[in-house]
Amino acid sequence: MDDEACDRIEEVMRVSHKYRFLKIEGIFNGVSRSEFLALMLIDKTNGDKQDISKCIQAGDICKGLNCTPAAISKMLKNLEGKGWIVREVNKDNRRNTNIILTEKGHDVINDARKRINEFTKRISNRLGEDKLDQLISILEETYDIAREEIKKMEEEK
Repeated sequence: MDDEACDRIEEVMRVSHKYRFLKIEGIFNGVSRSEFLALMLIDKTNGDKQDISKCIQAGDICKGLNCTPAAISKMLKNLEGKGWIVREVNKDNRRNTNIILTEKGHDVINDARKRINEFTKRISNRLGEDKLDQLISILEETYDIAREEIKKMEEEK
């Protein structure tokens, strides 16, 4: 591969990396990205479970968000302070605490989902269906190639 092709791949990686720094919280009405992800994980895991003893625990959120227990503890305290979750002692195992969305928490998630849908519709409308299909296809193919090359390079060590 010539230097120009290498430069182009580096440019793709640089542009892809920029997405991590988008201030997407601006569309969430006061909900941080990590709070939103935690609320979504709680909602997805708990669903409409009637059995409160099987609700999500703080450790599950740590694993799901790849965060430290201290960071999750601080976030849960913050979410509880905002009235978006409640924590209850697990009746089957008193060492565990169930994390449950409140009605207000459900409202926050539903509003954020609506705003995300609006955001993605706006992007989709501006790009158009054909460009989106091409973008998805190229990104998927690039990811697969990158994964294969990483594996090859690891085996070459």
